[in-house]
Amino acid sequence: MRGVCLQKSLFIRGLLLMLLVAGCTPAPVEPIRLGTNVWAGYEPLYLARSLGWLDEPKIKLVEFMSTTPVLRAMRDHTLEAAAMTLDEALILYQDDPDIRIVLVMDESTGADVLLARPGITNLHELKGKRVAAETTALGAYMISRALDRGQLQLSDITLISLPANEHAAAFKHGKVDAVITFEPVKSELLREGAELIFDSSNIPGEIVDVLVVHDDALAKHRERLVQLLGIWFQATRYLVENPDDAAKRIQPRVKLSVSEVLAQYVGLKLPDVDENLTVLGGGEDAKLLGSAHRMADLMMVRQLIRNHPQASLMDASLLRSLEAR
Repeated sequence: MRGVCLQKSLFIRGLLLMLLVAGCTPAPVEPIRLGTNVWAGYEPLYLARSLGWLDEPKIKLVEFMSTTPVLRAMRDHTLEAAAMTLDEALILYQDDPDIRIVLVMDESTGADVLLARPGITNLHELKGKRVAAETTALGAYMISRALDRGQLQLSDITLISLPANEHAAAFKHGKVDAVITFEPVKSELLREGAELIFDSSNIPGEIVDVLVVHDDALAKHRERLVQLLGIWFQATRYLVENPDDAAKRIQPRVKLSVSEVLAQYVGLKLPDVDENLTVLGGGEDAKLLGSAHRMADLMMVRQLIRNHPQASLMDASLLRSLEAR
């Protein structure tokens, strides 16, 4: 009997010890899963990881081959955050109005271009010509803004939908007269004698990439997200101040030469904290909201989205917290 009691006592003590140990074991860290596709404007995230600045157990970078699976993962909530273009954010917003844009990662200030064959020197001369662009809201937006500047209608040109990897060949073989494109095709065609007749520097602040976060993740991981933004700006400064070393770190990931990596940032602005606050702050008067409404007008005509975004889509609270430190 006493043996049985002793066994029970030992069992209870062992159980209590197990519970005590379990109680002392820290809960596994829930990472912020941040999705991106391959794009120069997102590389400061991976540069920060290369430099050892990113707290990887807490922030996990998830890379995709294109933007479509990024949007799908955000819809499925298998990502807490993602980098994407403004038009992609507007598409995601239709299904998930609780997303928030918390950072402008990059602004195209000449990276997106309209190139024409020699002899076509201005936008008005596109009348009656074949113009190629990707079948994306961004491609459509660039076409629309270029036509506005040239006082042309869409009916004045023949619009040809082409994926980016076919732009150079179509232009060189005379299948199109002009093309909306970007690096590395931009440099390739300029070397071939193409005329630059319009680019994103003509529409400042309108072509941007943004960091989108789910509202529940924003509430749950606020402090960590503020730290992430701090690391982001640290990495963008490093890229500006140490371009050669940064390019060498980026090079193996993107499979480009150092000079080609640096060329990716020509015409691509990486806004700092103050510039971000200028475009994201201001509620109904936020500059980025104005750009989003202009893009939404075009996207609604093309039936890509149903509604205009509300001011709540823009959230500068993380930036303000970072600035206050």
